[in-house]
Amino acid sequence: GNPTEFEKSLGCDECTMCCNAQGDCYPQEDTSIQASGWRHYVDFTWTVFASFFGTACFIAMISLGVDKYRNRNQNFLVAQHVKHGTADNDAKYALTMIGDDSVYQFFLGKSWVGWIICLATILAQFWILFLFVEVRKV
Repeated sequence: GNPTEFEKSLGCDECTMCCNAQGDCYPQEDTSIQASGWRHYVDFTWTVFASFFGTACFIAMISLGVDKYRNRNQNFLVAQHVKHGTADNDAKYALTMIGDDSVYQFFLGKSWVGWIICLATILAQFWILFLFVEVRKV
């Protein structure tokens, strides 16, 4: 088991218990993820992330369609909304809720550079999570 005092970790497929150099022993059985039919945590993790991403895209598309349908004749109301300054108040509220010091505040802007920074941050966080999942398999 790991950690080990040897250069290469010993393995035994027929053993029922696996012990490490610290004297900790663990049963050699499938995890709940493996028992439910997934080969590795990585496969399960990618499926969950893909499901979340697909669901978020679907909800965004539905929301965009509903918003376009509802607001097709409301240009006058939008002009009044901006005129009275409520749009500025909404933007300040959104920034306050996200946080002034958060990288995700760039999602509120219209700058492609800001969006790329946010997406790069999310990808880096997913990569770190992937590394933790990979190490967990050891």
